[in-house]
Amino acid sequence: MVTVHGLVIRGFEGFVISSDECRTDNRAGALIWLEFPGQSDRRYADGPTGQEFLQVLRRPATELDSVLAWIQPIPVTFVATSQWTRLDHYLSKRGHHFATITGRLDIVRGSLLQRTKDGHLQGSGGFGHLGGFSRRLVLHHVDRAE
Repeated sequence: MVTVHGLVIRGFEGFVISSDECRTDNRAGALIWLEFPGQSDRRYADGPTGQEFLQVLRRPATELDSVLAWIQPIPVTFVATSQWTRLDHYLSKRGHHFATITGRLDIVRGSLLQRTKDGHLQGSGGFGHLGGFSRRLVLHHVDRAE
């Protein structure tokens, strides 16, 4: 688990945090995607470039697990503290507010591959809206909403 302090922004197409403590690449304006537990617990493969992804897809399905380095995220349970209630209130009014959040940090360096519930491979550029984020913080709790 990591704890990050920064500006939390919630809008139509995003739920993110911007923090000098946890710099990201410039892929999503140096923002970290925030997510509640659930879908975020599926295992994923990190790193393939677009060309490597196409090469992986050409292999028989039986070989994929040996070719890809699958990551099984540690399960996280969200704890709705009074600070979460406070942050949610501020976000509902203004759309942004400073907070300190603890959760699981997931990172992809290339693209993100996941298996769907029916076993098919699903690829995207990363986490969040349109796969545009290389970092994802899965919320465990809000330590403080300022």
